[in-house]
Amino acid sequence: MLARRYQEKLLELIGKFVEVLTTEGHVATGKVEAIDPTTLNLVLVEAELRGERLDRLVLPGSRILTIRQTGVQFSLAELADRLRRIFGDKFVEYRRDAGVIVVGGRVRVSEVGVIEGSGTPIADRVQRIYEEYKKEVEAKRAKSGS
Repeated sequence: MLARRYQEKLLELIGKFVEVLTTEGHVATGKVEAIDPTTLNLVLVEAELRGERLDRLVLPGSRILTIRQTGVQFSLAELADRLRRIFGDKFVEYRRDAGVIVVGGRVRVSEVGVIEGSGTPIADRVQRIYEEYKKEVEAKRAKSGS
């Protein structure tokens, strides 16, 4: 049970910006594209290692000492709070374990946008709010340099 929870936490890093300290003492930064919870092999995109910018960087788990989440992150909890202010507490449910927000019992939104219930006026409004929030996060990330 504990091992499964550990794997779930590692998989939550996908799409997040991290800083990785290697056994050689180098620091790599980038956004996690993939991670193998068993071997800790890691794929970073928008990466940087020793001052060199790389489109993609693959790090073997045997060379990783630490992985630290950094920078301004997209937060479903913050997005859920924003949606609650607009639609009301009873209309918005944040399901952290599933990684989704349910609006009005029908519209589901994740870190990629509306994933269920699209094509309705409420889904269109939720998608606009999502896109506005995402732009704000990206602007903060660019400003902070992470």
